[in-house]
Amino acid sequence: MIARRLRAALACVALPLSLSACAAPAQLGRVAVDHNRMVAHSTDETTLLNIVRAVHRFPLHFTALSTVNGNVSLSVSSELSIGLGDVFDPSEAVPAAGVSTNPSFQAAVLASEKFQRGIQAPLKQDLIAYFLEEGWRDAQLMAATVERIDVEDAAGSLIGIIDNDGKAGGPFEQVLCAYNLVRSVPSRPIALASLDRLVSTLAAQEDAASAPDLDAIKGLIALLNTEGVVIDAERNLTYDRPSVSVALVRRANSRCMGVDAPSLAPDAVLVPRFRSTMGVIFFLGEYARLGLGRQEGDRPYGISNCYSDICSAEYLTTRPLISVREGSGRALIATEFAGQRFYISEDEFDPTGPARQTTARSMQAISLVQQLVNLQKSSDELPTAINVRSIN
Repeated sequence: MIARRLRAALACVALPLSLSACAAPAQLGRVAVDHNRMVAHSTDETTLLNIVRAVHRFPLHFTALSTVNGNVSLSVSSELSIGLGDVFDPSEAVPAAGVSTNPSFQAAVLASEKFQRGIQAPLKQDLIAYFLEEGWRDAQLMAATVERIDVEDAAGSLIGIIDNDGKAGGPFEQVLCAYNLVRSVPSRPIALASLDRLVSTLAAQEDAASAPDLDAIKGLIALLNTEGVVIDAERNLTYDRPSVSVALVRRANSRCMGVDAPSLAPDAVLVPRFRSTMGVIFFLGEYARLGLGRQEGDRPYGISNCYSDICSAEYLTTRPLISVREGSGRALIATEFAGQRFYISEDEFDPTGPARQTTARSMQAISLVQQLVNLQKSSDELPTAINVRSIN
């Protein structure tokens, strides 16, 4: 009799254990999500911290979580009081399960020569074209990534420069409102000359040729050191333009209320020159500095809500590229610098009503910086999965 009751009791214990084991994947999934949130929070805050450093014109510092590892222990138990009476109630068995984690993290200092060269190199046009194809608003990309605009005549001679200083009322704001940044059509490689012919000509005419002719020949051969110049299978020099590029195209109408197009010559061509990743961060800092009122009399320009050829008046309003606030307040991201708290306001999350057209797009600016920095990281600097150990 007693043995039969004990077997029944053991069965009641085994059932809760098996049910707890079934719940293990969900518990482990929650641990994985929590670790993902931890990495996201850390990355968001360090990105904002570098922008705040740029606000105060301090040096930037880059780190990343190189590894995230540790143990996850699952424990299950069942408590059951067994009497020796005639009545046995299996529902009195109480199952229990618990999850404990012991994570460890290692932060990598991103200061290698390769990384520094990468974040200080100007952004390539094919990368900007890729962002446009992925759905990024061209006005946001123009504001954040374009350092200046070279104004050239029909012959390609430089006749003016428009700097992007982030200030409202300047010529760059006029370009931002009157032009679209678009992906241009790929072009074919340009044939330059035969390499063998150039070398033989230089050797044969070194004494007879005039100095200007020799300089022209030597200059052409020096193009071998230029990015995009290649030698094809027939030993011809060709200039292979980027497979995709971007261009500024005049709009039929301004996309900003009260902002006219810049006064330029009819044949003027606008050529965008792009910042480096580090330059983007420093610019966002200067832009946020204007928004904080650190430069009296100046304010930052806004980004238009109009992304089509013709927009109604409500979409001709503008919103800040990024808005960093100082002090207390509910925050999406917050950090501290020099004893002060800086944050991205929670008001930017899913705004409704009038705020829908005026709230800053700070989180998109944060996302852009993170993507640009991530492009310079090597694979061994990326977070890895945690180790999981299950104990019954």
